[in-house]
Amino acid sequence: MGCMLGCKCCGICCCFDDADERISKPSTLSETTPLGKTGKTGEATKDSYVEQFQLSPAKCIQGQATTDDELCEFLQKNINVQELECLVVISSKPAHAYRLPKEEATETGINILGQLILANAATLRVFHLNGQNLDWKRSQNISNALSKCEALEVVDLYDCLLDNDNCLFLFDALKQIPSLKTIQFGKNDINADARNSVQEEQQEKYPNLEIIF
Repeated sequence: MGCMLGCKCCGICCCFDDADERISKPSTLSETTPLGKTGKTGEATKDSYVEQFQLSPAKCIQGQATTDDELCEFLQKNINVQELECLVVISSKPAHAYRLPKEEATETGINILGQLILANAATLRVFHLNGQNLDWKRSQNISNALSKCEALEVVDLYDCLLDNDNCLFLFDALKQIPSLKTIQFGKNDINADARNSVQEEQQEKYPNLEIIF
């Protein structure tokens, strides 16, 4: 491949601004950000995080990538950016839309993304991955990398085809990160039992951690 690297009061939310719109119209010139604002496609989500967390714009990157080749191209383009604070990768084709396996990243692509996370584990504060397919093995790749982060505050896994088991697995890994403030699990295949399990543990042990479904 040629790449060198892959209800506020209780901390639980069941909806999240205009999240559907963030990735539902990749062909338009604007995108809706996690803060409910709109801006230029390919930059607006990153820019909203820069504003919200007072990040350095030069240390924040965003790209539209779905397949291994697209991920590799995105990472190679940004490989010289050191001490990343914000990493945003939004699929050009939302996972909830009809999509063939060849149109999404394999374990190789997610592992490449994981290597970029690990390379910036000391500084990464925001990880935003939307529209991918995080099955069991791909969830493991991502969680293994994210769990090494030392300053991570936000993990957004909206529309990543997560099921109950993978949601619980990722929550178990991410909850151990002391700096983490928000996990976004919206628009995934997570039932009420799994949500309740996460909510009960969050309320009892992690009251400062916000979980969004």
